[in-house]
Amino acid sequence: MGFFSWLFPSESDRVAKGQALMARGAWADARLEVLDIASGEARAIVEAAEEKLALQNLEAAISWATAGDDERIQVHLDLAKQFKKPGMDDAFRDNLKQIRDIRAGQSAEDAVRKQEKAERMNTVDPFGLSGSTALLTPPPGMDMTEEEHVVLEARVGLLIENYPDALRDSVGELDADFAQAVLALEDGNAADALQGLLAQPDNHALVCWERARAAQALGDPLAAARSLRRFADLAGGHHTIGRAHTGVLLAQLTAESGDVPEALRILRDVRSKDANLGTGLFAALLEATDELEDAETVLLAALKIHPKALPFYSLLARVRLKGGHRVAAMTALERAMDQCACGTGKCGSVPMDAGIVRTLATLYFEDGMEPERAHELAGQAAGLVQKPGFEDAYLSALAGRARQDPGVEPLVQQLHTAVVGDDPRRSLLDRHLPLAS
Repeated sequence: MGFFSWLFPSESDRVAKGQALMARGAWADARLEVLDIASGEARAIVEAAEEKLALQNLEAAISWATAGDDERIQVHLDLAKQFKKPGMDDAFRDNLKQIRDIRAGQSAEDAVRKQEKAERMNTVDPFGLSGSTALLTPPPGMDMTEEEHVVLEARVGLLIENYPDALRDSVGELDADFAQAVLALEDGNAADALQGLLAQPDNHALVCWERARAAQALGDPLAAARSLRRFADLAGGHHTIGRAHTGVLLAQLTAESGDVPEALRILRDVRSKDANLGTGLFAALLEATDELEDAETVLLAALKIHPKALPFYSLLARVRLKGGHRVAAMTALERAMDQCACGTGKCGSVPMDAGIVRTLATLYFEDGMEPERAHELAGQAAGLVQKPGFEDAYLSALAGRARQDPGVEPLVQQLHTAVVGDDPRRSLLDRHLPLAS
């Protein structure tokens, strides 16, 4: 495959790749490969892939029902609904029935625990709901089927259970409009959700938390950070909510707003209470403030606990590169490659990361090291990337120059033309890919 054919594949090339991915059972990758192509072949791939993804997520929901994980059940049900195709109603009905049967057949101990939770929820009765099968009152004029009621009841229950114990009972101070706003947020309607949340009491911690989430979804980190600070004031500090920690999120939003030192101060305070919180963000903030030795120490400790966490290896390599330790950076990236040795993502190891492969190949070419390994990695990177960009073209040009292939010179010229002004990539090109004389 030539430089330009992999860098700028034709629609027929992408359809062929999509078909190959379908044959391997990589439904999500196949769908993404051809999603923006209008041809009949591409549409057929998308339709077939989405049907497979819907069924796959229905199966996953049943699996998580067996494990008793309601949150993951809902995640997969939502994904299945997203990919649902005409004619799949029976499959969805059967799925919900199986989930209900699994729940009904759980152990007596688990049933008692769930009953205690239900009794506590019914005592709180947060949205004007009552009874063991209490349902969220739908908006006026909306008729709901029994199936929709079951799903809605589960969503409201998960919403309440996600809140920390110290704040859960305070949901009883709110009304059904709060629930509708939060469910709108969960459905991706952040603007509508924020309007509903603004009508809720300003002095309620959970309202501030949900406002922060809505503001973040709308791309307003300053407003989101303000709401999180108010949340912490009202809630007596920061809390874990679902998979998020409000203090870590506040640090992230503060950094996104441009105040990295303050973000680092916030996160240091959070980690003084629990050193396991926000590790990746903490290391990234240390790197951003040039505290490179501390960043490396944090990352090495994290990798002892999470040896398969590829983002930690990527960040460690970046920290070492910033400190001028290029060989050590290559070592970190090679260790990352060891975690995804099979390269398929189906053998229980970690799937390949295109950025890691590309960066490692680039470093080898730039430093004139391990030429065979460099070319091998460049080929892998080309096969992993979905939409090639500057870094991919740069790697392709490095590989061509290393092979002394004159056909690469037009690509080198294009790279120089694309970089203007004081773009830092200019010095990179001048150093490693100077124009042919």
